[in-house]
Amino acid sequence: MVEPVSLSMSIKRKPAVAVAAAGFEKAAAEPSASAEEVFEVDGGHVGKKAAELATGEAYESMPIEEFGKAMLRGMGWKEGEGINGKAEVVPVEYVPRPQLLGLSATPAAEAGGGGKGKKFIKPGESREPKKDMIYIDKETGKQKWVKKVGEELVERGATGFAAGAPVAIPAPRPWVREHIRVRVVDKRLEGGALYNKKGSVVDVSGAQTLSLRLDDPPGRLVEGLSTSAVETVLPKQRGAPVLILAGEHKLRRGQLYERRTKEARAVVRLTGDFSLVEVSFDDAAEWVGPDEEFE
Repeated sequence: MVEPVSLSMSIKRKPAVAVAAAGFEKAAAEPSASAEEVFEVDGGHVGKKAAELATGEAYESMPIEEFGKAMLRGMGWKEGEGINGKAEVVPVEYVPRPQLLGLSATPAAEAGGGGKGKKFIKPGESREPKKDMIYIDKETGKQKWVKKVGEELVERGATGFAAGAPVAIPAPRPWVREHIRVRVVDKRLEGGALYNKKGSVVDVSGAQTLSLRLDDPPGRLVEGLSTSAVETVLPKQRGAPVLILAGEHKLRRGQLYERRTKEARAVVRLTGDFSLVEVSFDDAAEWVGPDEEFE
């Protein structure tokens, strides 16, 4: 007769289930022990074989993970700790990604039920479209494709514009300055008579309107032009004065050092420190104002 073994188990709702797990746990801890064991359950000794106590019904009603936990506990494992004293490894699972979906792409909405053919619903299915569930990292707020087991998925938010939703359209940035040269690009002005005409800005009455003195015919003043109707003009000759209109060096003057027409880029030597900076054609214009301004 094997010495009685004391297990700290409390059997209340399903005693046969608990004894079955205890039998697995003890068998893992003492593989050479006899099948005739003595268990202590709620302070009382049970001298029957584990196989007699753990009936077939008890085994069927017990979750499979409980058998595994009982066997691991018998081998010295404790919940919340890793095996062999190592840190616990948190299992992860992969969030399925729609087939052929490109990076940063959003899956298209499923087509509605407007087809001609009838769809037969199988048991467990629904006529409602399947929700597009994604995982969002709480720390970074970004979508990830790998998550820890137990972390919840959220439904992907709608993209694009919704009917009736307010839409904010930001106003174009004011870039036009007095004493710079520009070109008219709006073909609708005066039936196209002003198209491709160049001139100097003489007044900026508002954030989006300007007055332009044309080169041809000389001296003609055109008022009330929209800033969207003109574009910047850069000089062609090296060393000509230019004004930077946007970016890190905004409102700094300099001299044209190099034009890169294919790339629509210009290199400007700044006045003062003589450093070279590269800007786009849209962010600089020929300066025709007094030399002492913006010094």
